[in-house]
Amino acid sequence: MTAHLVLADTDLSQYESIKMALRHDLLHANIHHVTFELESRVCGEQACRDKHSHDQD
Repeated sequence: MTAHLVLADTDLSQYESIKMALRHDLLHANIHHVTFELESRVCGEQACRDKHSHDQD
């Protein structure tokens, strides 16, 4: 499995623990090979604000 994850307001130092937790959950779904691309998005950016306004609808 390959996934690109965009995380809002997440400190880069938290990425490793996030990846480990996701890998653990995916192992329980019998997914053994995973590649994650992670990036942080500060919600001050217009695109992030737009997305969050739709999430709350």
